Amino acid sequence: MSQAQGNASTGGAKSRRMLWFGVGLLILVICGAGVTLYWNISGKRAAYAEEIHKYQAMQLDAEAKGISYWIVESLLPPARRIVDADIVRAFAAAANEQQEHATDQSEDSDDVSIADFAQHLQYIESHLRDATAYAEYAAGRIVSVQLASYAATETMPEPLSERQRENARRALASGQPFVSEAYTRSGALTLDVMLPIFAPRYDSTGTAVGNPIALLILNKNVSGKMNEFITAGNNKRAAGSSMHIVQRAARGLEEITSGGSLRLLSGLDLTESGDLPFAERAALSGSTDVFSSGLKIPQIDWWVVEEMNASQMRENLSSSERTLLALVGMSVVVLLLLLAALWRWIVSREQTDHANELQALASVINSQNQLLYSINSALTDPISLIEGEKGVHHYVNRAFAQAVGRSSEEILGRDLEEIFGGGEQARRLRGLYQQVTINAEPMTVTEVIFLRGKGYHYQIVMAPMFKADEVDQTRLSIVGVVSAFRDITEQVETQKRSQRVVQQTIDALVRAIEQTDPYLAGHSRVMSQCAMLLAREMMLSEAEVSTITAAASLSQIGKMFVPQEILAKPSALTPEEKQEMERHVEYAHNLLENIEFELPVLETIEQMNENIDGSGYPNALQGDQIKLPARVLAVANAFCAMMRPRSYRPAMSLDKAINLLAGQTSKYDTAIVEKLRLLLSTRGGEHLLQQIAASGQF
Repeated sequence: MSQAQGNASTGGAKSRRMLWFGVGLLILVICGAGVTLYWNISGKRAAYAEEIHKYQAMQLDAEAKGISYWIVESLLPPARRIVDADIVRAFAAAANEQQEHATDQSEDSDDVSIADFAQHLQYIESHLRDATAYAEYAAGRIVSVQLASYAATETMPEPLSERQRENARRALASGQPFVSEAYTRSGALTLDVMLPIFAPRYDSTGTAVGNPIALLILNKNVSGKMNEFITAGNNKRAAGSSMHIVQRAARGLEEITSGGSLRLLSGLDLTESGDLPFAERAALSGSTDVFSSGLKIPQIDWWVVEEMNASQMRENLSSSERTLLALVGMSVVVLLLLLAALWRWIVSREQTDHANELQALASVINSQNQLLYSINSALTDPISLIEGEKGVHHYVNRAFAQAVGRSSEEILGRDLEEIFGGGEQARRLRGLYQQVTINAEPMTVTEVIFLRGKGYHYQIVMAPMFKADEVDQTRLSIVGVVSAFRDITEQVETQKRSQRVVQQTIDALVRAIEQTDPYLAGHSRVMSQCAMLLAREMMLSEAEVSTITAAASLSQIGKMFVPQEILAKPSALTPEEKQEMERHVEYAHNLLENIEFELPVLETIEQMNENIDGSGYPNALQGDQIKLPARVLAVANAFCAMMRPRSYRPAMSLDKAINLLAGQTSKYDTAIVEKLRLLLSTRGGEHLLQQIAASGQF
């Protein structure tokens, strides 16, 4: 090694050490700033979340107390006055005694004979109507401990629902008033208030003793009250906050909306008596993330839930976060400037050595360019380099010159129009080159190019050619586009011939199918047309449309090998005959498995008889295990079969066929059936129905 080489090596090692030292220092500063930033932001977020928690706890306590006060002070006192009336207790005791001695009434009867108390019944019902109306309840009734009706405010009261019976048993078992969940009754949001009725026997303190002998059930219209609670609660809240009332019902958790409706909730976990802990979770509407918590109301299975939009907190914290980020950024920039200054000082001492190295490198690059030129000239694929808006050719290899029928010297300096003609072909190529230049990304396309009066299929790989800026070597600009042309004419023609052979095979097999069973004549064609239109209505890919169309044409091929007496049998098939009929899938597989379709045609044919619930054949697939083309084909096949006559039934009407398909949710994809319904309302659908009708004329 020479002295100069040794000095250059030593200087290079020193500069590399300085570079790594600067990089390490930069990483250390960035990591320290990042940790500081993380802990600071985390602390602010935790403190802000705690403030939200306290705010929600205060709001929830106020709302829960308001609802609890309404129940205890507004709902229950009027109801207690009714059950505490001596006339009500006396009537309940008499009716209860009458029922116990009645030997001709079953235990579960809803009607109790109180003929001996007819005058009392009329009076008590009048009293009950007056008391219920005065207490501002919608309706009321008195029932026995067996839940049979004694008296009611309505002439024809509705029977108790199973949920009402369950709640009534809870009230009777506890001996305490019970307020049910809200439900819809006669278009209004309604609560049931249930109070046990005791016999008119009291202890020394005046408290009723003994077990309940009957139950008072009152219906309260609470639509307006719920709207008042929710609207008033939300009006006094800050932006981004909202109050909700949630209840537990028979079908699960429901939200009581301000409009007086019930909305079923999912994903919310509430225990029988526990509160909803404060946390970040999905909103009850499911549309955003919120900070929420909930408080249980003691007298009823209701929760008050408070929500605050999580993005609100992030917005409030964004200012301080931006400040911290700016400080970190400034620190990193200062360090980078110091490191750059140090690095520039070191590099300036090595520029002389680098100049000598660059001169040697230029010599190597020149040799490599000569090698690349030799390789490109030897390639059989045409290669070109064009520059500028007009697409002027600056380099072509020998294969390109031979392809266009000119020498390389004649091509260089000429634009696309001069080489490929001034027509659509040159404009199309210019558009492709401009697209590569704009996107600055390689692109592969297939084009038909006419050269010397003959069309060729070319696969063209185009890539942008970059050049470094003379001042800033890191800045690259596009100076041209390099294109490599691969002649794939023979492969394309071979593929077209193969497709024609496959299509001819499909047509021959379809004709063979139609000769097997007169009822299958035309079915494959109309089903193929229906499936194709349905696939396009669903905006499936061209590959899926081609798969569905080909599979529809061949879907009945296996029935050629099913005995004719089974195919044409006018009555229901026996289990053995049905099993033999289902073997048509196996026959189709054996017949078609060696044909190269280049698409999953055979798989689609094999799966079209599978059902969504797994009850189909041959492999009992279910749900998404069945490929989408097969599910489309199943709907098209069933619809076309229903609309055409069979040996065992006449053709169905359009409405009956569609309704039957829609009702068989265990067999068919309901989304595809709905798409079929929409398709049939279009002009293409009307033409399809005409084709089906014409194909069904024997």
